[in-house]
Amino acid sequence: RHLGHNPAAGAMVIALWLGTLVVAATGLAGYAGPGGELFEALHEGLAWGLLALIALHLVGVLVSSLAERQNLALSMLTGRKRGASS
Repeated sequence: RHLGHNPAAGAMVIALWLGTLVVAATGLAGYAGPGGELFEALHEGLAWGLLALIALHLVGVLVSSLAERQNLALSMLTGRKRGASS
């Protein structure tokens, strides 16, 4: 049990942030200059990949909530999570 993110959740946070950054960058590059069609296609594929990561994140929260017998979604909103002794 972890008070913060477990290692898999920490990796997912990094993947979601990087994915969002790359999707935004390719979206801007699609409008900004030469190779726009290539960037638009790349942007679309990466956006679908980001949606898949989001779905995987939701499944991970559900599985971890059931395994730890606590509401992790609520702890994301309140910032409070039961410790190892609870």
